[in-house]
Amino acid sequence: MARRYDIEGTRTPLYWAIGLALLCVWCVRDGWFPTEKKKLEKIEYLAFQTTKGEWVSADKASPDVGKAWKDATGTPLVPVVLAPEKVDRDALTLPENPAIAVREKPDRFYFLFNQTFAILSALGTLIALAVYMATK
Repeated sequence: MARRYDIEGTRTPLYWAIGLALLCVWCVRDGWFPTEKKKLEKIEYLAFQTTKGEWVSADKASPDVGKAWKDATGTPLVPVVLAPEKVDRDALTLPENPAIAVREKPDRFYFLFNQTFAILSALGTLIALAVYMATK
């Protein structure tokens, strides 16, 4: 004969579900719908120089294997990171020398991390709710 135990459930899984749901909403907002300020923080502006110090248009620069940059002739290029406040975002040129093009390079890790964490926290929310409902 099986015994029945009458054990009162706790609200701990419910609290976890609420906390993970809030975290999920925050990560969805940052991962898929970031603010303009957040987008600009995660963008890097690059200008390119040859090893001799001559400026090269960013249109001629292409990434090589790894993180090296080369132009069409195979000459290695040195990327120079520019401060966002020095860049004219509309023209994508350096203010001091308009002939130099600048390329934007977004940092995708921040957005991908938030998207992945949003999915995981949504799953955690569902699991915590299922545990709460089962022990209620």
